[in-house]
Amino acid sequence: MRVLVLGNSGSGKSHFARALAASHALAHLDLDTIVWQPAVARAAGDVAREVLNQ
Repeated sequence: MRVLVLGNSGSGKSHFARALAASHALAHLDLDTIVWQPAVARAAGDVAREVLNQ
């Protein structure tokens, strides 16, 4: 099963997605931890390589 959670900033997307993944034994991918470094967006090529190598 794949689920995409969309919403405004601060609306509880991450909380909802973690709870949903836990309750259905799904993998959870949080783009904030992949795309962003502290206060700086990572290069798109770096992100793609990391996601494709997992």
